Parts: sequence; structure tokens; C-alpha cells
Amino acid sequence: VFSTSYPSNEISKQRFCDTLRRVFNFTEAVSVVLVSVLFCKDSLSLTATSYIKVKMFSRVLNVSRPLCRRSFSTEAAKVDLPIQLFGLPATYANALFKTATRANALPAVEKDLASFKKLIESSEQLKNYLNNPVISRKDKAEDINKISAKMSDTTRGFLGVLAENGRLGELTKIMSTFDELMKAKQGIVEATVVSAQPLTKRQLKEVEEAVTANHLESGKKLQLNAEVDPSILGGLQLQIADKFLDLSIQSRINKLHQTLSDVKN
Repeated sequence: VFSTSYPSNEISKQRFCDTLRRVFNFTEAVSVVLVSVLFCKDSLSLTATSYIKVKMFSRVLNVSRPLCRRSFSTEAAKVDLPIQLFGLPATYANALFKTATRANALPAVEKDLASFKKLIESSEQLKNYLNNPVISRKDKAEDINKISAKMSDTTRGFLGVLAENGRLGELTKIMSTFDELMKAKQGIVEATVVSAQPLTKRQLKEVEEAVTANHLESGKKLQLNAEVDPSILGGLQLQIADKFLDLSIQSRINKLHQTLSDVKN
């Protein structure tokens, strides 16, 4: 019941939290009367023994309340996502984006995650640690708290939730998804050009100008990445957001083979 995962429905999570609190308060009140009856034979006044029993029962309830508050925090303002992304990594990335936006901490969180991503990429030991299911969630939460000591409160809290939920193994995917959200917010469109041989600066500029003029909406900025794949033989392959253009020689050869095969049949 006391799950610390981020629910997808922003309204229902608050209602659920309020319901839990009402149940806690009601149960605690009933426990006072019940324990009094059980342990006080002559009257409903609390003896020392019954008081201790009530306090022990209340302590159990109080352990649960912080979990509820941590997972289902009250949100004053609605935050619209720049793009709609789905899946487990997106669920956490969306929640972090909204929380950081409300706290005016997006730049700080982006910087924290970029630094942590470099740390993970440079340390195979850290990568294995995050993905190790044998290490307890409690130990990971304590270690992550130390590692993130210099990060913003929003980032630290988020990493702590991932540790407690056993989702640190998904951190790399979550950070990549969060990066997509940030680029969308900043109007950046990512594109990748693949060539058989490295392109010159002039060729890259020509590709960038062509993509900007024909495939980018007004106000958008292009981030062009270049890759080399000798197997395409020549020509280019372009991946622009969710669009793919195959202008490679290998693609033309494949089409020729298909045409000849159709004619033969």
C-alpha cells in the first residue's frame, strides 16, 4: 500500500494520500478507545500500561505517514510536459521534470544528472553497483545519499526515491529520457547523419542547412550528430527526430535487387 513510486495520475494520487491520512487518524482514535477498554477495567481513563500500548500502535502509523507524504506530495501548480513520453523511465523522468519545474530547479537538476552520467560512464564499478540486485535498497539509499551530497535537494530526493524503489538500475535510461524532455523544452531537435566516410566541416554545415530549411519548424534549433558506418558504402542516412531518410548507396543497391527479383518472378 505504501508504495513510493510516482503515480501517473496527478489528481488521484492526492486523493489517495488524503484518504490514507483520514484512515490513519480514524484508526489511531479508535485504538485509544479500544486499548482503554482492554486495559482499564474500571474506567476509560488511560493507565500507564494502556498509554504505552497506544503509543506503540501510533508509532507504527507514524512510520507510514512520511512515506505517503514523500510519494504523494501536494502539487500547487500544474506542469505541462514539452513532449509526451511513455514507459517506466518516462514515468520517473516526467515526475522529476515536474518536481524540478515547481521548485525552479531545472538547470540545477540537469547539471547534476549530466555530472552523474559522466561519473557512471567513467566507472564500471559504479555501474555494476547500481545494477546489482543483491545489495539492499537501504544500503543503496545510504550510499546514494553520500554520493549526491553536493547535488541539489531535488536531485538528491529523486535519487533517494529510486534507491528505495529498487530502480537505480534504470537510472541511465531515466537520465536519457529526462534529457529528451529538456531538449524539447529548449526547442532542440536532435538529428543524426550517417556516412560511409567522415564528413568535412563544410559538408556537415550543408547537411545542417538542408535539414534546418526543410525539416525544422520555426523557432526550433538543430543538434546534428555525425556517425560513420562503412557498410552503407556511400551516400547518407538521416535520422531527424522520428523521421528516417535513407539516401545511401547500399539502400539503392537493395532496391535494385528487389526490383530485379520482382521482374524475374
